[in-house]
Amino acid sequence: MKKLLFVFSLTMVSTVYAGDTEKSVDSKTVVVAEKTGKSAANNEQLKAESKKKCSYIVDEADLIFAETDEPNKVVRSTITRLFCELEAEGEGVSEERVRKLVEEIVIPSVGTQLMSQWVLGRNWKKLSREQKIEFIKLFKELLVRTYAGSLSQYIGMKITYMPFKQMTKSRKATVKLSIARDGASEVPLAFKLRRLKDGSWKVYDALVDGISLVANYRTTFNSIIQKDGVDALFKKLKSGE
Repeated sequence: MKKLLFVFSLTMVSTVYAGDTEKSVDSKTVVVAEKTGKSAANNEQLKAESKKKCSYIVDEADLIFAETDEPNKVVRSTITRLFCELEAEGEGVSEERVRKLVEEIVIPSVGTQLMSQWVLGRNWKKLSREQKIEFIKLFKELLVRTYAGSLSQYIGMKITYMPFKQMTKSRKATVKLSIARDGASEVPLAFKLRRLKDGSWKVYDALVDGISLVANYRTTFNSIIQKDGVDALFKKLKSGE
């Protein structure tokens, strides 16, 4: 379950506001909508209507956040956009299409360079400029490849957002929420964000029940580096293992 939730967390707790169940954008609880059968004849029409409906939800959600709530907006709008698109695509969506959506919607909200630095820890400084650029690219590909194929497993999950408070001048923020399937205990999630020099907020870590995603990767990567060297890590990432 923990492994599954790590996947869930890095895809920005990808979900969709269930239109008929949760109509109010002020609601703190959302449910991942169950997919229904779609005939080939009206699939495109349903897809267009679904996107239009979801776009409305995203626009309204954007309006209810104050400027100091920007980190909260980054997480919640990304969550909404991704699964609205997936819902519109329907059950037959290809893995290639899902990867493209993750790259277009999720990755821009993730501080891949910052996360790459923290994942490698002290080993980051040992890399040349070219190696750093390559690692960021390979790490991003790993995130997309690993998590794009797991989104369908979250249909039916309930998400509850915790109250968000942010100090005006702070460069760090944490957006907290919890997820649960019907009849199961809630599992707490937290997204850690940092404000970059350009003023944008990016996710740099996700915690599942208090366990850090970055720390998890750092342990794995550093173990490979200590045993076989940096080249071995790069080779492993390139091979897609």
